[in-house]
Amino acid sequence: MYSNPDYPHQRKHALDIGEYGCGSMANSLTLGCDCKGSIHYMDADFVTRDGKSQTIRNAICIHEEDAGILFKHTDFRDDSVTVTRGRKLLISQVFTAANYEV
Repeated sequence: MYSNPDYPHQRKHALDIGEYGCGSMANSLTLGCDCKGSIHYMDADFVTRDGKSQTIRNAICIHEEDAGILFKHTDFRDDSVTVTRGRKLLISQVFTAANYEV
């Protein structure tokens, strides 16, 4: 019934995000399970339907991941070798909207 303009379906969105709200449905992330390595976690604060504050601990994790060798250069004049590795910055959040995990 997505994209149906008739009531009450007009408010339905893909993955039911519009009905539930992806921020307030965030899962708490766990070191070694959801995120690995050197991690920085951030809590997320939301306002509930009754106007109170809700904190979801470890809702966001930020870390770097090795992306392999970016380049390797060998200087034939002095046999020096320079290797530079690539890094990826990952920002992760997982939330549950009805029966979807996003």
